[in-house]
Amino acid sequence: MQKTFKIFILCFIIFMLFSSICFATDNSLTLVDPGNSQEGNNQDSVTIFNTDLYLYNTDVTIDKPVNGNVFVYGNTVTIKEQIEGDLFVLAQNLVVEETASISNNIFAYANQIVVKGSVNDIYAFGQNFVLESTGTITRDVKLYCSQVTLKGNIQKDAYIAAGLINFEENAQNVISGNLHYSASNQMQIPEGAVSGEIKFTQINNTLSTEQIISSYISSFVNMLFYSLVVVLLFTFFSTKWISKTTYCLTKRPFITAGIGILSFVLVPVIALVLLISGFLSYVGIALLAVYILAISITISILGMAIGNYFVSKLKNKSKTKSILLSLTSVTVLWILQQIPVIGGYLSLFTYVVGFGIFVFAFFTKKEVSL
Repeated sequence: MQKTFKIFILCFIIFMLFSSICFATDNSLTLVDPGNSQEGNNQDSVTIFNTDLYLYNTDVTIDKPVNGNVFVYGNTVTIKEQIEGDLFVLAQNLVVEETASISNNIFAYANQIVVKGSVNDIYAFGQNFVLESTGTITRDVKLYCSQVTLKGNIQKDAYIAAGLINFEENAQNVISGNLHYSASNQMQIPEGAVSGEIKFTQINNTLSTEQIISSYISSFVNMLFYSLVVVLLFTFFSTKWISKTTYCLTKRPFITAGIGILSFVLVPVIALVLLISGFLSYVGIALLAVYILAISITISILGMAIGNYFVSKLKNKSKTKSILLSLTSVTVLWILQQIPVIGGYLSLFTYVVGFGIFVFAFFTKKEVSL
């Protein structure tokens, strides 16, 4: 999941830096020529977009041809015209109408995906995917969905991981190539629905006790090693900062929590605004990078604050004791986070308070002693 998120952010940043941008902010989307396009009778409208488009709205309808890639975020996204590039969609509902044609690929993350037109390739993740009888996929389809319904035609291969795959009764040549599908149980595929080979891979959703224990141990070791690196860096290069973290937690707990809540919500919003501003994109990228880094070390920050508090109560203080108590605190926090129900709340508490400590201690110039 983290790898996919990083790839998505990287692709988004690259296109933000090197492509023209068009944003929509009203509930009814009106596409306006952002660059080189052919003008029609109405000076405010265009017939062809010769640029990449970035669109976000509650409901987005693309009813003009686009000679480029399209990036869309919205509740309901409807495609009615030709797109000569790739289509990237993050939405609740995606509908590709009969009049639509996607020359390249669709990369979609949506709850409901309905394809009635023509698409080259589809890579989709969602709950329900429907290829209507008028829909055509000229190459391959790769789906990860709860339910897939196929009525149209897939001219090459289909790679599907789903709980259920539906075909119409007596369906013929729905998939012209091969069907590779993964599911908990083997399904009954109508004879003639797939022209090529049918390959089934069973998904085992149950883990053995040994696998569960191994997963927990691996997760704990990785977390502890990461925390050790963080604690060592701060202990030997910024001991005053560690004292500030304990001061924030013990002397200013409510202010720290308030800062954590506001920062946790507002920082990504500010970073997004800077990213779409154009001339401050690099600042937005840097802020987003710092935000992700800070979130990843919140358990280490909170562990250092708690560990340093206990060290301050000892008669003989040392860096070794500070490191050991910090790691012990981190370990206890991680164990508590694994407890069902309350573990989720504690994880949220760790993110918010740890991030609040990070921000408060970073901007506090006051020298503190415990």
